[in-house]
Parts: sequence; structure tokens; C-alpha cells
Amino acid sequence: HIPDRGCANASFTMLAEMAEVAKALKDARASRQIAMTDYIAIHRVIRRFLATLGTIFGFVTSDIDEKIGILETHLERHNGKLTQVIEMVQFEVDAKTTTSQSKPKSAARTILRLHRCLLFVNTLVAKLIDPSCEGTSATLASGAYEISMSPHHPWLIRKTVGVALMTLPNRPDLINLVYGQEQAHDEALLRETLKIFTDVYAVIDEYYTAQQLQALP
Repeated sequence: HIPDRGCANASFTMLAEMAEVAKALKDARASRQIAMTDYIAIHRVIRRFLATLGTIFGFVTSDIDEKIGILETHLERHNGKLTQVIEMVQFEVDAKTTTSQSKPKSAARTILRLHRCLLFVNTLVAKLIDPSCEGTSATLASGAYEISMSPHHPWLIRKTVGVALMTLPNRPDLINLVYGQEQAHDEALLRETLKIFTDVYAVIDEYYTAQQLQALP
């Protein structure tokens, strides 16, 4: 279980942690190799970022915790034989277990849910720092949600997320949270990090599309 550090965690610096994870993934686009441990690490950072936004996001962080736990269980079960995201999903494709509801739930299904969450956070942060994107943090977050997770959520979850997004800090404060409250705004590093995460997203997205896995229940 990952402890929820909450809003009071001034030591959390999203960019620093994102950039550290990105170092191991800078060649993902060319190699099409994404280690499961690195993919999990991305979502640990996302989880910590959302936790700093307040307890209203608790339902999201709990869901990420659960999905990280499922992937870690799969890693343990395969005992080092399947360590890459795509090879683990391909294993399930070949075994025809991508829709399995037995425990642990399908890695393919679990990765797809986290995949959409990565798109949401990556899109939101990119919009926040883009001066051509006008609007409040809540407006930009709603737009990012609409193109990432909203199409796959039932009405009640969409309404709950909508309420949560309205509680986001104002845009300057949210940008400061991304960079670190007392850190210099290293926009070049942030843009490079977002590009690497976009590459990770693209590699997985292209694979899921090719394998017709985008609509896994």
C-alpha cells in the first residue's frame, strides 16, 4: 500500500520525479520496449500528484493503487520471465486471457485503464504550461478528461470526476505544484519529459490498436 501524503507534502516535486522515471524510457519510441517496473513508476508519480490535490481525489488514487498492485502481482507470478509491458500483454493475447475476471485481473485490461490515466495527466500538464491554451485549471482538466477517460466512464463516475476537477487549485498554483513549490520553472526539462511520456503512450496505444484491445471490458 502506498501512503497518501496529502496536500501538506511540500517535498513532492512532480517534475523531478517524472524526469527521473523518464531517464529510463527515453528510447521507448525507437525500441518499443517499456519495462513494467518503469511503467508502474510513472503511475506512482501520477498517483502522488493526484494525492497532493486533496482527499476528493481519493477514489482515483485508490484505483491507481489497486491497478499497480495487480501489475506487481503479474510480475511476481511470471518470476522475471515477462518484464516488458507489451510482452506481458502479448502473452495474454496468445493465451486468450485478456478479458479474464479471475484474480489477478488481466494485465492487458489493467494497463489499458492506466494508459488512459497517463493520457489525462500528460494532456493536462501540457495544456497548463501552454500559453496559447486559455482557461482555468478546472477548464483545462475537464478538456483533458473528455479526450482520455470520460468516454469510458459511466455517468456517475463522470459526474464525480467533474465535481473533483472543480476543486483544483488555480492555474498558477497548479503549475507551481508541477514544478515544485520552491523550484525554478525548468520548462525545457518538463517539455522533454512530457515528450518521453507521450512516446510511451504512443507505443502502447499503437500496439493496443493493432491488437484490437482498445475496447477491453
